[in-house]
Amino acid sequence: MKNWFGFSLLCLVLGLTLKNGALAPQTSAVAPLVDVPSGFLLGGSRGGQWLDAKTTARALPPSASYRLFSATRLLGQGRGDAPKSQGPPCPDTLFTRISPNKNAEFALGGLANPLPRRPRIESVHQPAYRAVVAAILKSRGIARPRVKITQIWRVDLEGDGNQEVLLTATNKLEYNNDPRSISAASRAGDYSLLLLRRLVRGKVENRILEGEFYPRARTFNAPSFYRLAAVLDANGDGKMEILLRGRYYEGEWTSLYSVEGHKPRAVLSAACGA
Repeated sequence: MKNWFGFSLLCLVLGLTLKNGALAPQTSAVAPLVDVPSGFLLGGSRGGQWLDAKTTARALPPSASYRLFSATRLLGQGRGDAPKSQGPPCPDTLFTRISPNKNAEFALGGLANPLPRRPRIESVHQPAYRAVVAAILKSRGIARPRVKITQIWRVDLEGDGNQEVLLTATNKLEYNNDPRSISAASRAGDYSLLLLRRLVRGKVENRILEGEFYPRARTFNAPSFYRLAAVLDANGDGKMEILLRGRYYEGEWTSLYSVEGHKPRAVLSAACGA
């Protein structure tokens, strides 16, 4: 009886830790997520549940191991130092230096596979999507929009066989060429947006996750600009989240959006700026 109990327990442990020939995520372990270019510790997850940055930091060793990823593939391994504040102007934001950083978009600790489905990066010169963006801009008061799509990604976010489209557009050339040159003012017709296009109950839905629109010129309004960084499964539940970066003339932030359910929501975020 004891031998049978021991064998059953071993099978149970193996069943929980083995998945497709690899170790499955440990539900008791924290999986931290770092936005590598900024160094932001966004937070993490444990057992599929989201954790804020401070809770995540308390659970990490002084030197944590990370896997480093581009938007579409694994780049290698790195280590992160203990998360800490850099003081004003953002004393509550925690930073982690990853070394080597391999020019990665994000770093993830833990054993989950963050890229169960990889985004397909498509041409930004597609007339159908230019028409979609133009219609959105006109609906926001920009009568003669200058359509400039900067990213189009296609990916199955929820693992249900339906492909979603993620699209960014902005007409602020200085953001595309050099983020440090972003103006504190906006011209008439300026805009920047991140659009999620997907099927909802059999109909195509266009949902703006983040966006700013300026039909008229404004002075010292600190306009924001948005860019896709990655699409990943950051908590091991098989559904993918959207990693979005934003900037304005004297600050930046990164947010992780979950699209589960009808209304997407930011589940992790970090920022630093005046």
